[in-house]
Amino acid sequence: MTKRILALLVLIAAGCFLALRGASVLVVNDPVKSEVILVLAGDRDDSRFWYAMKLVDEGFAPRLVLDVHSPGSQFGVSDTDLARAFVTKNAPDRATVCEVFADSTFGETVDVARCLQPLPVSSVLIVTSAYHSRRALTIFQRRLPQYQWHVAALGGPTDPGTPWVRTADQWWKHRRWAKTVVDEWQKWVWWFLVDRWRAHPVSAS
Repeated sequence: MTKRILALLVLIAAGCFLALRGASVLVVNDPVKSEVILVLAGDRDDSRFWYAMKLVDEGFAPRLVLDVHSPGSQFGVSDTDLARAFVTKNAPDRATVCEVFADSTFGETVDVARCLQPLPVSSVLIVTSAYHSRRALTIFQRRLPQYQWHVAALGGPTDPGTPWVRTADQWWKHRRWAKTVVDEWQKWVWWFLVDRWRAHPVSAS
């Protein structure tokens, strides 16, 4: 009986922790000057790119690599071609496109290894969404240990212009925010319990 009560108390404590800190523990925001900025794929618009360009302008890195899902297309034009045209127009000397064929962050590391291999760099600053930042950083550190990794977290499940640090742990107040947090926790648990144990370093060849 005592063990059941103890287990129940542990579950209640875990539930309270997730309710109070379930969002912010997913976030790492540690922008450090690096040799290149890596903009991860999966952005619904161009906000990650422009945030990365802001960091370039501020001197965090001289250039960036923009990951783009290769199989995607819009109105008969591939996302890769759209991204290359976009980069040529907006940052021709400071950005390049990396084609990503994987549909997960775990798989994306393989494509990133291929794209970074020709570049004489040893430190990389990841730009990704806030709630993806901790998992992304952990995956890249595990899969590509030959680089020094840091991450700059973009936004969060907040209204535009509202710092995520003020509202991240109010995720349970809005349906969209809650879906984002629950989805990211599912992916984090899968990474921690499954993928982490088969996450061997990626070869660039």
